[in-house]
Amino acid sequence: MDLLKAFQYSNNIYIASVCVAAIATFFIGHLGSRVAAEKDAELQKFRGESEAAIAGAKAESARAHSKSLEASQMVAEANARAEQARASAAEAISGQKRIELETERARSRQKELEAQVASANLEQEALKRRNLELQEVVEKERIARLRLEEKISPRSISTEQRNKLLGWLSPLKGLRISVHSIMETEPERFALQIVSVLQEAGLVVSFVKEVSLGRLPAGISLRFGPTSKETAGILAIILADAGLVQLPIPSLELPAGDGDTPTLIIGAKP
Repeated sequence: MDLLKAFQYSNNIYIASVCVAAIATFFIGHLGSRVAAEKDAELQKFRGESEAAIAGAKAESARAHSKSLEASQMVAEANARAEQARASAAEAISGQKRIELETERARSRQKELEAQVASANLEQEALKRRNLELQEVVEKERIARLRLEEKISPRSISTEQRNKLLGWLSPLKGLRISVHSIMETEPERFALQIVSVLQEAGLVVSFVKEVSLGRLPAGISLRFGPTSKETAGILAIILADAGLVQLPIPSLELPAGDGDTPTLIIGAKP
């Protein structure tokens, strides 16, 4: 009896266990289906979100690629401009170097020209000094020649001197005067010219040739007596004004009784 109860009790436990297991299996299967459905829904949602995210990423990537291309083009353009700028700068530097080279050449040429001008100026100054020296030599030779010509050329009365003498002597018209000359060609010829002017002015002239050379001084001199001293002085001034003598003129005053007529003495050329 006890054994049968035990058997029934164990059988009941077994049946209950099977029922519990079946119920559990049902609930587990139902729960698994719900979990799977939820997983599928979550997976679909995740897949949609992932695909949207991927599509957005692709769009962003495309935009980024486009911007990258634009940036690359801009960089290329910038590089091209930079290259042009470098080429222009290189050309400008080359041109500047050419200008500097030409400037240096021009300065060098200018220095050469300045040196040539300075040399030419020195040569010109040397020529000027040489010309001045030659002019001085020529002038000295001219003066020496004039002095020599004056010394060796015979004395004569110029037209200007003649006119001056006639003007000054005209108030002495009628005055008696003697002209003495040594017996040589040059003094005698010059004395005759003086005689001619005196006579033209109206003076009464006597002309005398003297042989003694020792008694007559060179050039023109005067002899006069006590009463003709003043007249002799006037004659000396007239002759000096005409440029025939220089004052004071050599003169000799004779004592009374030795002749009182003023006398012009024409000696040899000084």
